[in-house]
Amino acid sequence: MLKRYKLMMKIIFLCSAIFFLSSKSFSNVLATTYEPAKPPKILSFTASSNKIKAGDSITLSWYVLNATKVEISGIDNLDYELSPISGGLKVTPSETTTYYLTASSEGGTVQASITVAVEKSSPDFFNIDYFYGSESEISLGETVTLYWKTTNAKSITIIGLEKINEELTSLPLSGELEVFPMETTDYILIAVGENYEIIYKIFTVTVAEENKPAKINNFSTSASKINKGESVILLWDVSEAKSVTISGYPTDYLPLNGKLTVTPKKTTTYVLEAIGYDGVTVKKEVTVTVIESNVEDPLKLDYVVHDWGDEYIMDVDITNLSNDTVDYWSLLLKKSEFDISIIWGATLSENDEYYIISPLYYNDIIKPGVTVSFGFQAYDSPKKNFFYEFLLD
Repeated sequence: MLKRYKLMMKIIFLCSAIFFLSSKSFSNVLATTYEPAKPPKILSFTASSNKIKAGDSITLSWYVLNATKVEISGIDNLDYELSPISGGLKVTPSETTTYYLTASSEGGTVQASITVAVEKSSPDFFNIDYFYGSESEISLGETVTLYWKTTNAKSITIIGLEKINEELTSLPLSGELEVFPMETTDYILIAVGENYEIIYKIFTVTVAEENKPAKINNFSTSASKINKGESVILLWDVSEAKSVTISGYPTDYLPLNGKLTVTPKKTTTYVLEAIGYDGVTVKKEVTVTVIESNVEDPLKLDYVVHDWGDEYIMDVDITNLSNDTVDYWSLLLKKSEFDISIIWGATLSENDEYYIISPLYYNDIIKPGVTVSFGFQAYDSPKKNFFYEFLLD
């Protein structure tokens, strides 16, 4: 009996041990095969700008971990799925908006927000933003398109419209209109605000009359004498012309006034031609003298100034440095740099731009190494570095 009891106890102990070990092994298996899902994390959620004006756009950007789905509230008409990791989205809020980003997964849901402030134009701000035309100068018979834009205007009127357009009962607060001016016209845009305040802007269209001759007001050069390889600027101002051309410049049309940089390879005379509305061509020319680099001016100019404050005397010496006799000479000085009142030892004449100083009978011929002299009296004070040019026969 005792043996049987001991045997039964051993059997019970072994079964308990086997059950205990089996249970522990099973729990280990469960621990190694099951892992709960990680919750999502929003690392960043930003806007390219937190404050904008109405009508402007911004870009929302985000970077998320462990998410299977990303949603952003506050966006209308979003017809595609957002990236659950990182991305960007351009939006145009019409008013101050708070955007909420929600990231979801089996591990849970997290949320972040950002607010974009939208500044709307104040109803008190009343302005004509612009008023201009496609052309400011036209020929008779041509048209011009007027463009305008206003802010917070109640109504607008444009004074100066021809009769065909005066039949318009109202004009848009911002828009465009083709006009047919028959003469030089001031178009005046008048805008009325909500409180009946009035502001205006003017745009003038100049209409060139038929049969009007062209006028060349100026055609000059920044330097009339240069070394080979140097450049000069041609300047011109023309009025009442249908077209302007300059010889040597490859274009059929130049503006009525402007400037042009040229680099002549040799002494060149540039001819400006302007065709008027009367069909007549007027011309004016300027000459640019190009000096070869190995050729020196045979004449040297030296001078002494006696300055009295508001007047001065300049004594001028001209020396022939060459081995050849100079049979006749003349000297150019710019009128913009001198105001000569009296001259001796020479004669004085002038054109639009220059004083032309010519010798007398006794100093017109300069032999090699010989110096001749003349002098003059002028107003104001002399320029330290003035332009001069010798013309030799």
